[in-house]
Amino acid sequence: NNPVMNMVGQTYEFESISEWFALGKRSDPVTRQPLNDTRLVPNIAIRSQILEWKQQNNIGNKGEDKDAKKTPKKEKKEGKESWRNKPMAKWKCIEVQAFITQIGESDVWEEYADKAMNEKVDGVILKELSSMEVATGFGFSKLHALVLKKAMDKLQAERKQREDEEAKQLSEAASNLAKSMPPKKLKHGIRVLVRTQSSGRVCHLEGRLRSFSRRSDGRWDIQVDAPLLAPKRRTFIYSDNSSEFMIPPEERLQMGVGARVIGPFPDLSAEGGWAWYEGDVKAWDGQKATVQYTDGCTWVARYPASSHMLDIDRSEQLLSLQSLAALGKNVEKVPLIVIREGKKRAPDPLRLGTRVLVRSKGTNDTGCFLEGRLVDWKELKDGKWEFAVDAPLLDPKRHTFVYEKDSSAYLIPPHQKHDDLKISVGARVVGTFDDKAVGGGWAWFEGEVT
Repeated sequence: NNPVMNMVGQTYEFESISEWFALGKRSDPVTRQPLNDTRLVPNIAIRSQILEWKQQNNIGNKGEDKDAKKTPKKEKKEGKESWRNKPMAKWKCIEVQAFITQIGESDVWEEYADKAMNEKVDGVILKELSSMEVATGFGFSKLHALVLKKAMDKLQAERKQREDEEAKQLSEAASNLAKSMPPKKLKHGIRVLVRTQSSGRVCHLEGRLRSFSRRSDGRWDIQVDAPLLAPKRRTFIYSDNSSEFMIPPEERLQMGVGARVIGPFPDLSAEGGWAWYEGDVKAWDGQKATVQYTDGCTWVARYPASSHMLDIDRSEQLLSLQSLAALGKNVEKVPLIVIREGKKRAPDPLRLGTRVLVRSKGTNDTGCFLEGRLVDWKELKDGKWEFAVDAPLLDPKRHTFVYEKDSSAYLIPPHQKHDDLKISVGARVVGTFDDKAVGGGWAWFEGEVT
C-alpha cells in the first residue's frame, strides 16, 4: 500500500521499514549495506503498478479508486505547489500528499522548515498533520515530523548565528564610528587654558583651540594658540583630566559650597602679567562666593560678574594687565567660571593649596621629601579619597595619591602655625637642606629632637 525507497535504491513497505529504523537499525534489511541517510522516498512507479494490478484483479476499495479518479485535474495541479503558498494549519490532504511526494528533494525540507518557522508552527499543528491520511495512503507520519523538527532546529541555529554575526558587525561599525568622532568638548575656537607655573604656583594662561586631529593610536592631538606663551602654538594629547591644559565647560554650572572655580588675577611673574587661578568655594550666600585658591589665598567675589573676561572673543581684544589691575582694586568684581559643581567635603587635611611633601630619595638613597602643593581631590567609589599634588621638582610634576593618615608615600604637615606646636625632646621635625642628588638641589629631611 505504501512503497518507499531508501537511499540505496531498495523498496519496502513504509510501515515495515519504519519499524526497522525504530529498532535502531541503520542498514538495508536485504543487502545489509550501512545507511548514513535514513530518508525514504515514495516509489511512485511501484505504487502505480500496484494500483493498476489491484484494479485489474478487482482488489481494494473501488469507491476509493472512483473517488480518486474524480479528483479534479485543477485540484491535482494546485496540490503540487499550493502547499508552498498556503498556511500549514490549513493544509488539505492533497497539500500533504504533494509535500510528501517531494521530500526526496534536498531543498524541500529546508524550504518547508523555513515556512514552518515563519508561521510559528508548534507541536499541535505537527501532531494534526501527522494524523492525516490521504487517498493514496501517505500520511504526515511521526518520522516526517522528526525530520522536519531537525530541519527546523538546524535552520533556527543558522539564523541565530547570522543574527549574532550581523549584530557583532553593527556593534563593531558603531564602535569604529564613535572612535572616529572627536570628543564632544573639542570645538574650533573654544577657550583652552594652558597650565603653567608662576613663582612656583600652578596657574593657567589664556588660549584658544585652533585645530585637532586623530592620532594613529586613536587618541586626539589638539593645537592651541596661547598669545601669552612662547611659542604661541602648543600641541597636546587630549585627555579629560589633563595636567597640561583645561577646557572650561560651555554651559554655566551651579555655584555653591565645594564648587571648583577659576578666576583671573594680575601676576607680574607670569607671562603677560596675569593668569587664571583655581580655587574652591568655601562659603556662598547667593551673591558672593568666598574662594580659597590653590596658592593658599582667600578672596571674596560676586557671582556672576558682568565682565568681558568671560567672553573669549572680547577677552582677546580687551584683556590687558591694566584692566586686570583695575579689577584688582576691587576683588569682588573678579569674574569666576565654575568648572565643577560642589561635592562632598573631604577630610580636614585635604585643603586646596596645602603643602604636601612627596617622599623621594637623596644622596646615598637617603629618605627625603620634595616640595608639593595639593591642587585637587575627589571621593572614590570605596569611600576613600584621592588627591592630586603638583611637585615642581619631580618628573612628572603631578602625582596622585589615595589619602591615608600614615602614608609612606607623602607627608602633610600640620595646618597649625609652627609656634602652636611645642618643641621638646622627642619631637618630630622636618627641615630643608642642600642635596644635589635630587631635582632642584634641595629637599626636606625628617629628624627627631634629641
